[in-house]
Amino acid sequence: MKRVQPSGAQNRKKKKARAESDAQQRGALDAWVRPRVTSSKPITEAAEHAEENETQPEELEDHGSNGGDDRDQASSESFHEDEDLVQDEASRPSTSDDCMMQQHHHDSDFDADIQSKKTSTCSDTCIQNKDFGFLQKPISDALRVEILKLGPECFQNKNAQFCETEGRSFSATWFSKTATNESIERKWLLYSPSKDACYCFPCFLFQGEGNASSFSQEEGFCKWRKLNPRVPDHESSSAHRESVRQYLTLSLSLKGHATIDDSVQRQLDQEARQWEAVISRVVEVISFLAKQNLALRGHRGENISNIAQENPTANPGNFLATIHLLAKFDSTLDQLLTTAKPKTVTYLSNYTQNEVINLLGESVRNVIISEIKQAKYFSMMFDSTPDLSHQDQVSEIIRYVHIDYDSNTVQIR
Repeated sequence: MKRVQPSGAQNRKKKKARAESDAQQRGALDAWVRPRVTSSKPITEAAEHAEENETQPEELEDHGSNGGDDRDQASSESFHEDEDLVQDEASRPSTSDDCMMQQHHHDSDFDADIQSKKTSTCSDTCIQNKDFGFLQKPISDALRVEILKLGPECFQNKNAQFCETEGRSFSATWFSKTATNESIERKWLLYSPSKDACYCFPCFLFQGEGNASSFSQEEGFCKWRKLNPRVPDHESSSAHRESVRQYLTLSLSLKGHATIDDSVQRQLDQEARQWEAVISRVVEVISFLAKQNLALRGHRGENISNIAQENPTANPGNFLATIHLLAKFDSTLDQLLTTAKPKTVTYLSNYTQNEVINLLGESVRNVIISEIKQAKYFSMMFDSTPDLSHQDQVSEIIRYVHIDYDSNTVQIR
């Protein structure tokens, strides 16, 4: 029978090879990326010294590879790779350019991941706060469609408090104009309370980053003393009219279900509404059981196969039993339990239950902390007691005076 895992001697040999490779690589990039100023040798001599090291493959082969240490480390730490493959990877020489290239690719992937997460967070903040100042370009097609469904009126913030800058501020009168004794609404004009700037709804969504108009940039337009010429000029510009045409075309297509991916989009929307209904029912059941101080499941409730209730006589726990009870009168839960299969998403597992409990507990904790911060009088008491493992368990008790000014009542909590 072939050995699956390497022996202890092989592991020690690989560990020694990694240590020698790390020793060879230590400070190898300083001559190329960040030269030492305190060194007595000039930069050119350091570069020539590095080139001389690269022309000695015999020494590099004796000590293992001086580059590609990420690849060597990944292969040596995997217990399911063949020994010959590990030795071939360890003995392959590489240059400092390879290390720089690997570091560059790693940094690029990391920066792209950070930028993607940052863009997603900014878009969620924009929709939650109804503020265009949180948006960042480029805007994805999915986000553009979601914003179009909300409409420009949702982001205008007509009743916001306009900040004053250099003695001037934005005014709500700019949201409309008078033409032939008739008031016409400027639905394209938006105000951002977070950046104290104005934006153009269609231009921001459909124009690129190279557009010269401030109304379509991330910074927005905030020169309030130039509102009089800039707003009418932008409204009558050809670029603004083209953006309005694209905005109206896409809006009519979405309303008339005439887009190319309309059937797919409607299916996704229906599926999203279905899962939203399922999660709302799950949260309500967990909240009810938590308020009644009832356990959600027992030690046998960790198995997700209880969802299908293969054994009707078994007790699946309070949570799943309540779900099965509600499914008799609710079509959403009944469809979920009917189509549920092992290893599929149902949001009924013990992991989902624990996550919802943690979120509910965090919400309650935040409310209590906010009330304590507003209270004038509060007290704290700590008590500790050892458990069966002789570890002290500390309990914290906080009492505070809560004043409800609406009902003029005082409570000690």
